[in-house]
Amino acid sequence: MLWCRILPALRYCFFHRWRSCRLCARKRHLLGLAIVTSVPKDDLARRMAGEVTLSDDPGATLRKWRTDFDISQTTLADHLDVSSSVISDYESGRRESPGIGVIRRMVEALLSIDENRGGGRIRQYARVISAGFESDIVQDLREYPASIPLDTLYEAIDATELVRGNRDRLSGHTVINSIEAITRLSSEEFYRLYGQSTSRALIFTGVTRGESPLVAMRVVNPTPNAVILHGVEESDLWEHAPALATIDGFSLAIVNQELGTMLDSLRSIPWLTWAVFVSALIHSPPSGKNELSIWVSKWFNLCFFLCVMYIVYSFIFLKW
Repeated sequence: MLWCRILPALRYCFFHRWRSCRLCARKRHLLGLAIVTSVPKDDLARRMAGEVTLSDDPGATLRKWRTDFDISQTTLADHLDVSSSVISDYESGRRESPGIGVIRRMVEALLSIDENRGGGRIRQYARVISAGFESDIVQDLREYPASIPLDTLYEAIDATELVRGNRDRLSGHTVINSIEAITRLSSEEFYRLYGQSTSRALIFTGVTRGESPLVAMRVVNPTPNAVILHGVEESDLWEHAPALATIDGFSLAIVNQELGTMLDSLRSIPWLTWAVFVSALIHSPPSGKNELSIWVSKWFNLCFFLCVMYIVYSFIFLKW
Protein backbone atom coordinates (compact mmCIF):
# COMPACT_ATOMS: atom_id res chain seq x y z
CA MET A 1 0.00 0.00 0.00
CA LEU A 2 1.05 3.60 -0.53
CA TRP A 3 1.02 4.35 3.20
CA CYS A 4 3.43 1.47 3.82
CA ARG A 5 5.97 3.33 1.68
CA ILE A 6 5.19 6.84 2.87
CA LEU A 7 5.34 6.23 6.64
CA PRO A 8 8.90 4.81 6.72
CA ALA A 9 10.03 7.73 4.55
CA LEU A 10 8.40 10.21 6.90
CA ARG A 11 10.01 8.57 9.88
CA TYR A 12 13.43 8.66 8.24
CA CYS A 13 13.14 12.33 7.23
CA PHE A 14 11.76 13.41 10.56
CA PHE A 15 14.33 11.67 12.69
CA HIS A 16 17.43 11.75 10.46
CA ARG A 17 18.88 14.86 12.08
CA TRP A 18 17.53 13.79 15.48
CA ARG A 19 19.46 10.53 15.45
CA SER A 20 22.57 12.19 14.13
CA CYS A 21 22.75 14.23 17.35
CA ARG A 22 23.47 10.96 19.26
CA LEU A 23 21.65 12.06 22.39
CA CYS A 24 21.80 9.56 25.20
CA ALA A 25 18.76 7.34 25.62
CA ARG A 26 17.62 9.17 28.75
CA LYS A 27 17.62 12.60 27.07
CA ARG A 28 15.76 11.28 24.08
CA HIS A 29 13.18 9.71 26.38
CA LEU A 30 12.60 12.96 28.23
CA LEU A 31 12.38 15.05 25.07
CA GLY A 32 10.17 12.52 23.35
CA LEU A 33 7.67 12.53 26.19
CA ALA A 34 7.63 16.34 26.21
CA ILE A 35 7.86 16.44 29.99
CA VAL A 36 7.20 19.84 31.46
CA THR A 37 10.02 22.29 31.91
CA SER A 38 11.77 22.65 35.24
CA VAL A 39 10.09 25.99 35.97
CA PRO A 40 6.53 24.65 36.58
CA LYS A 41 8.00 21.55 38.22
CA ASP A 42 10.13 23.59 40.61
CA ASP A 43 7.22 25.89 41.37
CA LEU A 44 5.03 22.89 42.16
CA ALA A 45 7.77 21.35 44.32
CA ARG A 46 8.02 24.54 46.38
CA ARG A 47 4.25 24.69 46.83
CA MET A 48 4.08 21.04 47.90
CA ALA A 49 6.97 21.33 50.36
CA GLY A 50 5.62 24.59 51.77
CA GLU A 51 2.14 23.17 52.26
CA VAL A 52 3.48 20.08 54.07
CA THR A 53 5.87 22.10 56.24
CA LEU A 54 3.24 24.62 57.35
CA SER A 55 0.46 22.08 57.82
CA ASP A 56 -0.91 21.28 61.28
CA ASP A 57 -0.91 17.63 60.20
CA PRO A 58 2.10 17.10 57.86
CA GLY A 59 1.41 13.36 57.53
CA ALA A 60 -2.13 13.91 56.28
CA THR A 61 -0.88 16.53 53.82
CA LEU A 62 1.79 14.13 52.51
CA ARG A 63 -0.92 11.49 52.07
CA LYS A 64 -3.08 14.00 50.19
CA TRP A 65 -0.31 14.77 47.69
CA ARG A 66 0.60 11.09 47.28
CA THR A 67 -3.01 10.12 46.51
CA ASP A 68 -3.40 13.17 44.23
CA PHE A 69 -0.47 11.82 42.20
CA ASP A 70 -2.07 8.34 42.25
CA ILE A 71 1.05 6.77 43.77
CA SER A 72 0.84 3.89 46.21
CA GLN A 73 2.78 3.74 49.46
CA THR A 74 4.70 0.75 48.10
CA THR A 75 5.74 2.56 44.92
CA LEU A 76 6.88 5.62 46.86
CA ALA A 77 8.74 3.46 49.38
CA ASP A 78 10.53 1.54 46.61
CA HIS A 79 11.61 4.82 45.00
CA LEU A 80 12.95 6.09 48.33
CA ASP A 81 14.52 2.69 49.15
CA VAL A 82 12.65 2.38 52.44
CA SER A 83 9.92 0.04 53.67
CA SER A 84 6.28 0.94 53.03
CA SER A 85 5.71 0.96 56.80
CA VAL A 86 7.92 4.05 57.03
CA ILE A 87 5.61 5.93 54.64
CA SER A 88 2.56 4.64 56.51
CA ASP A 89 4.00 5.75 59.87
CA TYR A 90 4.70 9.28 58.63
CA GLU A 91 1.24 9.64 57.06
CA SER A 92 -0.61 8.30 60.09
CA GLY A 93 1.40 10.36 62.59
CA ARG A 94 2.94 7.35 64.33
CA ARG A 95 6.33 8.88 63.57
CA GLU A 96 7.19 12.40 64.63
CA SER A 97 6.67 15.13 62.02
CA PRO A 98 9.09 14.73 59.11
CA GLY A 99 11.95 17.19 58.87
CA ILE A 100 12.79 19.39 55.91
CA GLY A 101 15.12 16.76 54.47
CA VAL A 102 12.46 14.02 54.55
CA ILE A 103 9.84 16.32 53.04
CA ARG A 104 12.19 17.32 50.24
CA ARG A 105 13.00 13.67 49.42
CA MET A 106 9.32 12.70 49.37
CA VAL A 107 8.33 15.63 47.18
CA GLU A 108 11.17 14.94 44.75
CA ALA A 109 10.20 11.25 44.67
CA LEU A 110 6.55 12.02 43.85
CA LEU A 111 7.56 14.32 41.01
CA SER A 112 10.17 11.87 39.73
CA ILE A 113 7.68 8.98 39.67
CA ASP A 114 5.19 11.15 37.80
CA GLU A 115 7.86 12.14 35.28
CA ASN A 116 8.66 8.49 34.65
CA ARG A 117 4.96 7.95 33.94
CA GLY A 118 4.87 10.79 31.42
CA GLY A 119 4.42 13.86 33.62
CA GLY A 120 0.62 13.96 33.45
CA ARG A 121 0.03 15.17 37.00
CA ILE A 122 2.79 17.79 36.77
CA ARG A 123 1.28 19.19 33.57
CA GLN A 124 -2.15 19.22 35.20
CA TYR A 125 -0.91 21.27 38.16
CA ALA A 126 1.19 23.47 35.85
CA ARG A 127 -1.95 24.48 33.94
CA VAL A 128 -3.67 25.41 37.17
CA ILE A 129 -0.66 27.32 38.51
CA SER A 130 -0.14 29.17 35.19
CA ALA A 131 -3.79 30.27 35.36
CA GLY A 132 -3.02 31.87 38.72
CA PHE A 133 -4.90 29.46 40.99
CA GLU A 134 -3.94 27.30 43.93
CA SER A 135 -4.35 23.57 43.29
CA ASP A 136 -6.80 23.23 46.19
CA ILE A 137 -9.13 25.71 44.46
CA VAL A 138 -8.90 24.50 40.85
CA GLN A 139 -8.44 20.75 40.65
CA ASP A 140 -8.28 20.51 36.86
CA LEU A 141 -8.40 22.96 33.94
CA ARG A 142 -8.28 21.71 30.35
CA GLU A 143 -8.86 22.94 26.82
CA TYR A 144 -9.96 20.37 24.23
CA PRO A 145 -8.29 20.11 20.79
CA ALA A 146 -11.78 20.40 19.24
CA SER A 147 -15.24 21.12 20.61
CA ILE A 148 -17.28 18.10 21.70
CA PRO A 149 -20.98 17.46 22.31
CA LEU A 150 -22.02 18.02 25.90
CA ASP A 151 -23.35 14.46 26.00
CA THR A 152 -19.80 13.16 25.46
CA LEU A 153 -18.75 14.76 28.73
CA TYR A 154 -21.82 13.40 30.49
CA GLU A 155 -21.03 9.87 29.30
CA ALA A 156 -17.39 10.13 30.33
CA ILE A 157 -18.21 10.97 33.97
CA ASP A 158 -21.64 9.28 34.18
CA ALA A 159 -23.44 12.58 34.85
CA THR A 160 -27.21 12.99 35.06
CA GLU A 161 -28.62 16.05 33.29
CA LEU A 162 -31.40 17.95 35.04
CA VAL A 163 -31.72 20.97 32.72
CA ARG A 164 -30.76 21.29 29.05
CA GLY A 165 -29.36 24.70 28.26
CA ASN A 166 -29.13 26.75 25.08
CA ARG A 167 -25.65 25.51 24.05
CA ASP A 168 -24.74 21.84 23.73
CA ARG A 169 -21.02 21.88 22.81
CA LEU A 170 -17.91 22.33 24.94
CA SER A 171 -14.34 23.47 24.31
CA GLY A 172 -12.99 22.69 27.78
CA HIS A 173 -13.74 22.14 31.44
CA THR A 174 -12.69 23.44 34.86
CA VAL A 175 -13.02 21.44 38.08
CA ILE A 176 -13.45 23.75 41.07
CA ASN A 177 -13.64 23.24 44.82
CA SER A 178 -16.85 25.21 45.35
CA ILE A 179 -16.25 26.30 48.96
CA GLU A 180 -12.63 27.35 48.39
CA ALA A 181 -13.49 29.22 45.19
CA ILE A 182 -16.43 31.14 46.63
CA THR A 183 -14.65 32.07 49.86
CA ARG A 184 -11.24 32.94 48.38
CA LEU A 185 -11.69 34.19 44.80
CA SER A 186 -12.58 37.75 43.86
CA SER A 187 -15.10 38.39 41.12
CA GLU A 188 -12.25 39.16 38.69
CA GLU A 189 -10.47 35.92 39.57
CA PHE A 190 -13.72 34.00 39.14
CA TYR A 191 -13.78 34.94 35.45
CA ARG A 192 -10.37 33.27 34.98
CA LEU A 193 -12.01 29.94 35.75
CA TYR A 194 -13.18 30.01 32.13
CA GLY A 195 -9.64 29.47 30.84
CA GLN A 196 -9.48 30.25 27.13
CA SER A 197 -13.21 30.03 26.43
CA THR A 198 -16.59 30.37 28.15
CA SER A 199 -17.77 27.46 25.98
CA ARG A 200 -16.94 25.03 28.76
CA ALA A 201 -18.29 23.11 31.73
CA LEU A 202 -17.67 24.31 35.26
CA ILE A 203 -17.64 21.28 37.57
CA PHE A 204 -18.06 22.18 41.23
CA THR A 205 -16.90 19.71 43.90
CA GLY A 206 -17.64 19.76 47.62
CA VAL A 207 -21.30 20.56 46.95
CA THR A 208 -24.00 19.85 49.55
CA ARG A 209 -27.11 21.47 48.01
CA GLY A 210 -25.83 23.67 45.21
CA GLU A 211 -26.97 27.10 46.39
CA SER A 212 -23.57 28.80 46.29
CA PRO A 213 -22.50 27.76 42.74
CA LEU A 214 -25.92 28.60 41.28
CA VAL A 215 -26.09 31.99 43.02
CA ALA A 216 -22.54 32.73 41.83
CA MET A 217 -23.63 32.01 38.24
CA ARG A 218 -26.30 34.70 38.60
CA VAL A 219 -23.64 37.42 38.89
CA VAL A 220 -21.26 35.99 36.28
CA ASN A 221 -21.76 37.17 32.73
CA PRO A 222 -21.38 35.39 30.36
CA THR A 223 -22.34 32.08 31.92
CA PRO A 224 -20.70 28.74 31.02
CA ASN A 225 -22.36 26.26 28.70
CA ALA A 226 -22.83 23.80 31.54
CA VAL A 227 -22.60 23.60 35.33
CA ILE A 228 -22.07 20.16 36.89
CA LEU A 229 -22.42 19.61 40.64
CA HIS A 230 -20.31 16.81 42.09
CA GLY A 231 -21.32 14.82 45.16
CA VAL A 232 -24.96 15.84 45.51
CA GLU A 233 -28.03 13.66 45.00
CA GLU A 234 -30.99 14.99 43.03
CA SER A 235 -33.19 14.66 46.11
CA ASP A 236 -30.81 16.88 48.11
CA LEU A 237 -30.41 19.54 45.40
CA TRP A 238 -31.54 23.08 46.20
CA GLU A 239 -35.08 23.35 44.86
CA HIS A 240 -34.39 26.62 42.99
CA ALA A 241 -31.30 25.30 41.16
CA PRO A 242 -33.09 24.01 38.02
CA ALA A 243 -35.09 27.24 37.71
CA LEU A 244 -31.95 29.42 37.92
CA ALA A 245 -30.19 27.27 35.32
CA THR A 246 -33.19 27.63 33.00
CA ILE A 247 -33.26 31.42 33.45
CA ASP A 248 -29.54 31.79 32.68
CA GLY A 249 -29.62 29.30 29.79
CA PHE A 250 -26.93 26.82 30.86
CA SER A 251 -27.20 23.07 31.26
CA LEU A 252 -27.27 21.68 34.81
CA ALA A 253 -26.19 18.18 35.77
CA ILE A 254 -25.10 16.19 38.81
CA VAL A 255 -22.42 13.50 39.14
CA ASN A 256 -21.60 11.15 41.99
CA GLN A 257 -18.45 9.39 40.84
CA GLU A 258 -15.61 9.25 43.36
CA LEU A 259 -13.54 12.41 42.82
CA GLY A 260 -10.36 10.63 41.72
CA THR A 261 -12.31 8.46 39.27
CA MET A 262 -14.05 11.51 37.82
CA LEU A 263 -10.75 13.36 37.33
CA ASP A 264 -9.29 10.32 35.55
CA SER A 265 -12.35 10.17 33.30
CA LEU A 266 -12.00 13.86 32.48
CA ARG A 267 -8.37 13.37 31.48
CA SER A 268 -9.51 10.97 28.75
CA ILE A 269 -11.74 13.54 27.06
CA PRO A 270 -9.07 15.11 24.80
CA TRP A 271 -8.72 11.65 23.20
CA LEU A 272 -12.48 11.34 22.88
CA THR A 273 -12.52 14.48 20.74
CA TRP A 274 -10.66 12.57 18.04
CA ALA A 275 -13.21 9.76 18.23
CA VAL A 276 -15.97 12.34 17.72
CA PHE A 277 -14.00 13.84 14.84
CA VAL A 278 -13.61 10.46 13.09
CA SER A 279 -17.26 9.59 13.70
CA ALA A 280 -18.32 12.85 12.05
CA LEU A 281 -16.20 12.01 8.99
CA ILE A 282 -17.67 8.55 8.66
CA HIS A 283 -21.31 9.49 9.20
CA SER A 284 -21.35 12.84 7.36
CA PRO A 285 -20.36 12.24 3.71
CA PRO A 286 -20.22 15.32 1.46
CA SER A 287 -23.38 16.35 -0.38
CA GLY A 288 -22.05 19.29 -2.42
CA LYS A 289 -18.90 20.80 -3.90
CA ASN A 290 -18.15 23.05 -0.90
CA GLU A 291 -18.80 20.24 1.54
CA LEU A 292 -16.54 17.96 -0.50
CA SER A 293 -13.57 20.31 -0.09
CA ILE A 294 -14.19 20.55 3.67
CA TRP A 295 -14.57 16.78 3.92
CA VAL A 296 -11.30 16.18 2.05
CA SER A 297 -9.55 18.73 4.25
CA LYS A 298 -10.77 16.96 7.40
CA TRP A 299 -9.59 13.58 6.09
CA PHE A 300 -6.20 15.07 5.24
CA ASN A 301 -5.90 16.49 8.76
CA LEU A 302 -6.85 13.14 10.24
CA CYS A 303 -4.27 11.28 8.12
CA PHE A 304 -1.60 13.81 9.09
CA PHE A 305 -2.46 13.34 12.77
CA LEU A 306 -2.25 9.56 12.43
CA CYS A 307 1.16 9.89 10.76
CA VAL A 308 2.45 12.05 13.59
CA MET A 309 1.08 9.65 16.21
CA TYR A 310 2.69 6.71 14.40
CA ILE A 311 6.03 8.49 14.39
CA VAL A 312 5.78 9.36 18.08
CA TYR A 313 4.70 5.82 18.92
CA SER A 314 7.62 4.38 16.96
CA PHE A 315 10.05 6.73 18.64
CA ILE A 316 8.88 6.14 22.23
CA PHE A 317 7.85 2.50 22.25
CA LEU A 318 9.95 0.93 19.49
CA LYS A 319 13.19 2.48 20.84
CA TRP A 320 14.32 4.40 17.78
